[in-house]
Amino acid sequence: MELLWNSSWDHTGICSSFSELVVYRDEMAHRGEGKEVINVEDAIEECPDAYASVLLRNNQKYSISHRDLFIGNHAFKFTYISITDRWRSNCGYVVITLDSFKIYPEFDVMPFTLKHGINITSPMFAFDYIDAPVACSQFPDGRDERFYVDFNEAPGLPDEVIINKFDSDNYGDCVRFEEIMDSEKIAECVEKSLKSES
Repeated sequence: MELLWNSSWDHTGICSSFSELVVYRDEMAHRGEGKEVINVEDAIEECPDAYASVLLRNNQKYSISHRDLFIGNHAFKFTYISITDRWRSNCGYVVITLDSFKIYPEFDVMPFTLKHGINITSPMFAFDYIDAPVACSQFPDGRDERFYVDFNEAPGLPDEVIINKFDSDNYGDCVRFEEIMDSEKIAECVEKSLKSES
């Protein structure tokens, strides 16, 4: 049977055609390992049962993604920029910015799960996403749409981040993440989350 592909997502409004998939050879691997870019037709033939996602190509020589990291009742927003890898923002020479940080003292767990009615029992988790242009944005200002590419219940923590919060005294500084939240505080948040869920 011959497979025919339109190679575009006209009905989604994504302003990018695709002909390649990111195939997850090892779904448990981290930091871009275990993933491979393969032509759609070859991927279907070689590994039809593998988990895969669409590769949204860009014309840049670098890659950018965003991460919302939740540790107990702490929420962090990061931007990952690889200046040496075109499709994996966490591979090669990577710069990570801390864009926002919020603590919800009235909760032991992340209120994200309460707000959206999603039952995430992990005390630490992350959502990774990219922003991509679309033909018809749902936003009045026409900005890019958000496409989630990963949910992780064992997210890696950055070693260093550049503070990208304009209201921070440390704006522009490169600091170790443990200065923001050290391993003791992480363990305390995780323990409180686990107790509140039992």
